[in-house]
Parts: sequence; C-alpha cells; structure tokens
Amino acid sequence: MRIVFRIKYILFCVFFLFKAQALIDISLAHTYYITPTDIEGQLNHYTNVGLDFKKYEEIDSWFYGVDIVSLFALDKSSSTHVVANDLFISYKELEILKDYTFSITLGAQKRVGNGKKKKGVYSDQVSKESWSFMDEVWHLGLWQRRKNWDYFRPEQSGLIGSFLTIEKDSWLLTLFLSGLFIPESGPAVDIKKGIISSGSRWVVPPQSEFIIFNQRLNALYWLREPYLKNVILNDSIAARFRFGNQDTQWFSLAYAYKPVNQIYFKIDGGFSIDQEAVSSVIHYYSFKHSLVSMDFGLKTGFFKTILSVTQEVPFQPTLQEDWIVPVLPKALFFSSYFHIDLSPYYLFIEHLELNFLYTHFSKDTFSGTEDQLTMDLNVNRFKLHSGLSVSAESKDFKWRDQSFSFHFSYWYSIPDEGGWFSTALNWQFSPHFQLEASVDIVGTEDTEVGSFFNTYKQNDRVEMKIIYSID
Repeated sequence: MRIVFRIKYILFCVFFLFKAQALIDISLAHTYYITPTDIEGQLNHYTNVGLDFKKYEEIDSWFYGVDIVSLFALDKSSSTHVVANDLFISYKELEILKDYTFSITLGAQKRVGNGKKKKGVYSDQVSKESWSFMDEVWHLGLWQRRKNWDYFRPEQSGLIGSFLTIEKDSWLLTLFLSGLFIPESGPAVDIKKGIISSGSRWVVPPQSEFIIFNQRLNALYWLREPYLKNVILNDSIAARFRFGNQDTQWFSLAYAYKPVNQIYFKIDGGFSIDQEAVSSVIHYYSFKHSLVSMDFGLKTGFFKTILSVTQEVPFQPTLQEDWIVPVLPKALFFSSYFHIDLSPYYLFIEHLELNFLYTHFSKDTFSGTEDQLTMDLNVNRFKLHSGLSVSAESKDFKWRDQSFSFHFSYWYSIPDEGGWFSTALNWQFSPHFQLEASVDIVGTEDTEVGSFFNTYKQNDRVEMKIIYSID
C-alpha cells in the first residue's frame, strides 16, 4: 500500500508540474552495493524514483526560480527526500540611478558560478555569484546547506532570506539578511524504543552497548525535541563584493555571521534501573560561526584558474555547565582550481579539471575532554581535510539521433591515504530518454575510526538509472 500511495503521489506531482511548462526529469534508479552490510535494516539493493523540477523565468523586471529535487524509495528502506535548492522571486530595476542595476530577491536561492560551466537548459539563467567557489566545488557546507541523503553527491541548497544586489560595470555588491535558518539534513534516522536505526547505507549507528563493572548493558537513546528558537529562529547576515570580469580576471570578498549548517548535540547519559541499561538523552543545538572568503580568478582562451581562501571561526555558545560542546576549532581552507578546455582539439576529452585542498585547524577548541562521550551521526563535516581531485568529461559523441558521453573523477585524501573513484556513462537514446550507468569505488589504508573514507569504505556500488525528460 505504501508503494502504491507513493506512485499515485508521484503521478499527481508529474501532472501538476507538467502544466507549469518547466524542465522535469523523472528517473528510475537501481543501486547495488558490492560489499554486504551486517547492520540491521540496511540493504544491498536500493530502488527509487526521482522527480526533479526546474523552472526559471523572466517577465519584464521580475525573475523567479524553482529547483526542487525529490527521491522516493520503492524498497524496505522507506526513504523519502524532498529539497528545494532554489525557491525565490526577484525584482530588478535599471533606472533608479544611471549605470546602476538594483535587484532584490526573497526566498531560498542557491549561489553557484564563478565561471564553472554547467550543462543544462537553464544554466544561463541561474545565479553566477557564489559566496565561495571552494565551498561549491568541494561540497564543504560552510556557506550553503546540503541535503546529505547521499554523502558522495549531496544536493546543495540555497540560503533563505532577502538578497539585495547593486551592480555597476565591473563591480558587484550583494547583501544578505535573514531571521530564519534551516539546517542541513542527512539520511532518515529513526529512534524507536531507544534504538537508533536507519535503512540508509550512509548512517553508522552509535554505540549499542556499554560494559560497566564487568556487566554488559544495552544503550538506549531518546531525542529531546529542541526549542524552535534554538534551531530555526536564528539570524544571519552576509555580504559579498566582486570586482572584475569573470570572462577575464576578477576578485571577490565575502563575509558572513550565521549558524553552522550542521546541528550538534550533547548526550546526557545515566543508568536506567528499570531497564537495566544506559539511557542517554540527545539534546540538539545550533552554533554560530563567522566566515571570510576570498576568490581570485583568471581566465584565458583555454585555461582558467581560481584560488580560494576561507577562514571559519566558531563562537562559544551559552550552554549549561554540564553540556559537552563539540570540537569546532578555527579552520583555514586553501584551494586551487584549474580548468583546461580541450574542446578545440581533436581529443576524446572536452575539459579537464584539477583541484587541490589544504586545511589547517587550530588547536584551540571549546570545552570538553577526549574521554567525554560525544556522538555525531553525520560522522564528518568534510570529506577531505587535505587532498586533491581530478575529473574529466568527454565530448558528446553523436550517432544519428543518439549521443554518448562519459565522466570520471578521483578524490584522494592525504590523511586517510585513500579516496573515491567514480565513473559514469550517459547514453541519450531518444529526445526524451537517457540512460546513466555509474560505478563508485572507495578505498583506504587508514584504520582510524571516524575518518570519512574509512567509515564508508564498504559503500562501493553500481547504479543504473533511466531518465525521462519533459521540457
């Protein structure tokens, strides 16, 4: 019955969105994880239906954008994910002052761009002014929140609030102000009778038992719902200044004071006499941090490079004395991005991208000691602390009414001594239908518990997806 209801819901959404005359992708995907898992509730085979809806339209001085991504599981994991990456309306005025352009935007808007070419019908209409190019490329989640139902391919979502942009010739200034904060979320997690479980391969349940005085005790977890003001009702302010032309050379500087996108928590643990177990209560809380980002870009005929720097400074919240505050040190991120355009040459590869990342964490942390009990269901905030990536995308090979293309990328983590290799093949076999096949391989020699690639090294997978597009 649950599957039938979801199919009816999907068909209703398709009918409604079809009337909107937008770009709609309906996909059916099957994922096979090569390494079996022994965690209860997690599967080796997953089947899901995806519904992606995009619409960007300009009417006179008004411009609005909608980008909604949905995922509905058809298997026992019963996972459902919906995220609005873009959901905004904007008004632009050209004649207030000579040579000045003013625009105001309300809603959730995802900031992308700085010259990174993206395929798609609406690629020329979306925002081209990212807060930090490094944050976009490496999926750090410093500036904009992510929907992490898949840690390898998170969906980046826009900040929610009001944007005021002033532009003239070669410079641009954007101001952001908001009193509403929506944290990023990961895979679905259930807490039933004190047991934390999830059907997702991207969740590693916490410690399930303790040994106290040579006695083995079960671990029970209970969620204390947070106050709305501690999570949702949080103010944010940000500003970004860009000088130069992104077709030649440019410089940008951005600052923000906002909540950290990830929600953290403290655990109150104690012995439950009735249940003869260690009973722990989870308290969620939101922390603030400040961000300063600088981007330097240079573009020539076939070569593009962007150097990016971001400093993050978390702030000590006001909490109870017995709270265990998560370790959030000051961090400095350095990144360099190189893009080589090979399209003028008679090669299989259309473009090649190289990325380098280095992160320095200070030793200063909040209160707490190493022997205190902490838990983070997101495991790590970042895939890489220091490392590199290389990716390449082929040209579109056309034959009659069909086209073929492939893509591969490799991320290498220096601390983990391992990484993630991904390759994908796309076959457009009709104007509306395409088939995608992808393979992900994770490998590491690192034995450190908690490192990203070591935690998910059993998530090697093969995926087949068929997509029907309506434009």
